[in-house]
Amino acid sequence: MLDIEAEVAALVALFGTGKSVPLLTTTHPSPDMPTAYRLAAAVRRGRLRRDDPAIGRKIGSTNHLMWEKYEVKAPIWGVRITVRQALTATASAAEAG
Repeated sequence: MLDIEAEVAALVALFGTGKSVPLLTTTHPSPDMPTAYRLAAAVRRGRLRRDDPAIGRKIGSTNHLMWEKYEVKAPIWGVRITVRQALTATASAAEAG
């Protein structure tokens, strides 16, 4: 069973450190769309706690001809953060050692 809050807490703790983790799908293959959206919402809450501003939304999979290939039934939405802030956080972590 996927513990969304625990997975996201571990991920958010790495933001700005320059470290990485294996893909979530290596331990939890093929989450369904409702689970994926719950994961995205939890990441967004984690970013809000860090004061990472959203700069807009991103929509993907708008080509309905590709939906069958990727097993989706609608466009996929996500929140965008500022790249500048992500780069600044990574640089600050690198300077701190």
